Parts: sequence; C-alpha cells; structure tokens
Amino acid sequence: MPRRPIRVRMSEIGARRKGRRRAPDTPPKGGLPRFLRFAGASVSCTFLDQLLAGVLFSVLRTPLHGAGFLRITVANVLARCVSLSLNYALNHRLVFTLDMDDHDDPQWRRSARRESLPRFLALSAFVLACSTTGVYVAHTFFGAVEWKAKLLIDLALFFLNYNVQRTWVFRDEVTVSPPRTKRTPRERAGS
Repeated sequence: MPRRPIRVRMSEIGARRKGRRRAPDTPPKGGLPRFLRFAGASVSCTFLDQLLAGVLFSVLRTPLHGAGFLRITVANVLARCVSLSLNYALNHRLVFTLDMDDHDDPQWRRSARRESLPRFLALSAFVLACSTTGVYVAHTFFGAVEWKAKLLIDLALFFLNYNVQRTWVFRDEVTVSPPRTKRTPRERAGS
C-alpha cells in the first residue's frame, strides 16, 4: 500500500512527542515576541536593501540614462535578490519556526522549507512589483527622490508582508510523509 503524505501541525507533533503544547505566538523562554523578531530581521534586511538600491540607483544613472523605469527596476530587483536571501533565512530559522517545539526536527524542517520557499518567493515577487511600481510613480509623477520613495513604500508594505508571512508563508502546518517501515517477506509476497 503506498504511503500517503499527511498534513500535520507542528504543535500537534510536539504535543504528542513531548506531552506539551505551545501557542504559536508565545516566545521561547527568555525570547522576544515574534513581531519584534520579525521587525529586527526586516530592519537589517531593509538596511541592506536600501544601501544596495541607493548605490545601484546612482551607478545605473549614466548607463541607463533616459530609461527611468528600467533603471529603477534593475536596481530594485538586484538589491532585493540579495536582501531576500538573508530575509528568508532569518525569518525561516529565527522568526517563525523558533516558536515551534520541534523546529530542529530534520523531517519537519525539510517539509517546511519545501512548502514555505515557493510561497515566500511568490509574496516577494508581489511586494517587489508593488515597491518598484510605487517608486517609479513617486519619482516620475511626484518628483520624489528614489531612495526616499523606496523607503516610504517599503515601510507601508512591511505590515502586509508580516501578516501574509505569518498566516500563509510560514504557517506551522506542513505535509510530512509517514516514516518508512520495512516490509516483512510475508507482506512482500502478499502484494
């Protein structure tokens, strides 16, 4: 009989294995609440993103003169790709899975990464599109300086980003395949 994957909440695994259950927003002993950890990770990644984008806005001004949207898009995408790698690692490891009882269980970590990474990339693409379009509109139609517009727009997207990551990207429910068991010779002969 083929093994079928099952949907399981991480808190259920922890409750069964360790005989306890921890609420998802309860910080680990002595730790910061999830929102503050998310804010700290976001600030560090935003600083990196803003720094790289500011440098790229200036560097690409001459080679892409007259192509404002292309220049803003290229600078925004390159800066965001670098900061997203750091952001995913911090959010996955320190923000959303630190609260789980078995965040160090290898099978759960693999399943969580396999399911959360595509959702994280989809959300990031949406946020990047909103950010890029917003910076272009603010710069072109309102004469705002690119890095200032980017900072304000990204700040506005921060709260949306947190809520979507909390409820959809890094939810504590993952698909876990049941453990493999050896079949006896009698079971093999019967199938």
